[in-house]
Amino acid sequence: MHASLLAIFHGVPVIAVDQIRGGAKVSRHLSKIGYPVYNAWTLEPETIAAALESVQSDSFRTVIETARAELIRQARQSLETATTLILDELS
Repeated sequence: MHASLLAIFHGVPVIAVDQIRGGAKVSRHLSKIGYPVYNAWTLEPETIAAALESVQSDSFRTVIETARAELIRQARQSLETATTLILDELS
């Protein structure tokens, strides 16, 4: 999850694979920013090959840019919420 988020932030295409059935951290977080996630337990070699081709395409740049913008928006919102909660506790 962390490597995927870091790659997306820097605009680097990544094939995100959730290895925990039921959508643990990887699916939960990347789905919130609109980034595709594959499930390890259903992956086929053809799917990985297609995903690799997809992330290298020019059209995938839009997916990365959109996910990056949403990642930044959510991170800033979380920081603002946390700061407000802390300041409320101090007053």
